[in-house]
Amino acid sequence: MNGYKHNSQESWKANFAEVLRNYMLAHTGVLLTEHAEIFEAASSAIQRGHRYIWAQLGRELNIPARVIHDYFYNTWSKRFYDNLVPYREELIQIYNYGAYGGDKKERIITAIDIFRRKHPRLRVHVQSTYSYLYGLCLV
Repeated sequence: MNGYKHNSQESWKANFAEVLRNYMLAHTGVLLTEHAEIFEAASSAIQRGHRYIWAQLGRELNIPARVIHDYFYNTWSKRFYDNLVPYREELIQIYNYGAYGGDKKERIITAIDIFRRKHPRLRVHVQSTYSYLYGLCLV
């Protein structure tokens, strides 16, 4: 890996995909060219137990591992999930009529789970969907 030094708080983000690509090449032997391929390979590696990926990428980018982790999940990867705007009303209906019991947070988690089971082919970014429903201030 190349070892990037960041000059500003945001410049490391420009190198993120390349550093992640190099990590995946080193650990799989496969050169990935598209960001979607990199995302899929990284997600799969994480599920298989590559828990130190964030620390290694953080060292390469000179950024704390937690910042790298959060950037991957909360920003960089969002483009690979489906847009749920067309499902807005359905999500609200599931929350209002299908997610019973518990407090607001528990009902939102239940509503997202119901929605994901109903639409298994959709790629749902859970945190964004949670934030969206929470922001609606549903009762």
